[in-house]
Amino acid sequence: MRTACLALGGNLGDVASTFQWVHQELVSRPDIEALRMSRIYRTAPVGANAGNPFLNAAIVCRTPLAPEDLLEICQHLEQQAGRTREIHWGPRRLDLDLIGLEDQVVRSPRLILPHPSAWYRRFVLDPLCELAPDWWHPERQATARELRDRLQRRPLIMDLRDLPCDTSLWARELHAAFSSSELEVWTSTAAPASGVATELATWRLIDPGYASESWQAAAPLHRLATTAWTSLAVQDLVDVVRSALDVPVAE
Repeated sequence: MRTACLALGGNLGDVASTFQWVHQELVSRPDIEALRMSRIYRTAPVGANAGNPFLNAAIVCRTPLAPEDLLEICQHLEQQAGRTREIHWGPRRLDLDLIGLEDQVVRSPRLILPHPSAWYRRFVLDPLCELAPDWWHPERQATARELRDRLQRRPLIMDLRDLPCDTSLWARELHAAFSSSELEVWTSTAAPASGVATELATWRLIDPGYASESWQAAAPLHRLATTAWTSLAVQDLVDVVRSALDVPVAE
């Protein structure tokens, strides 16, 4: 039996009732044990097409299931709840994501585990910390509580200095989206003051293929790969920062 961490989200229909339905469906399964669900949190929408504010929660349970089998259950429940995927990051009735399965690391066309974005999303980390603050992220080498707590510092810092391009435009757009008290951006022309440790950055955005030495030198807790997106745009970075800045509010 292994401990599984799931994240729930939605902003269409009676989301709280949908979460309770998911809870009951999982509890009724013989291969799910010791299930606990967090309080429900209200969070800001992330993404230009996300729509209304979301409700989010977390579930922690014990299961003998393999990661792919647990993913299949999550996707089946999403479909039953009426989840559609016509709009990327659009409004939805139910997101049910597998965040982690103890210390397992999976890289396959169907599943990336731990969830690749959970480590900087407050709407995932805050509910998870309510249930499993000591859950260990095997790639980031930090607990859920540590991942959450590092996002409470202000300003957050985006380090763009390892990119092989002029990042001044991105810096201007990030500064336009967030106040100086929320976000600081480091570029080759706007570097931190002398003596400031690089690892103070919340994220170091690096192309692992272009700057492999920088990638290897960066602590796992700070690495943000350009390859996380098929085609990286400044809106992707805005979404990263926004999901880290928003403080979920318990309902």
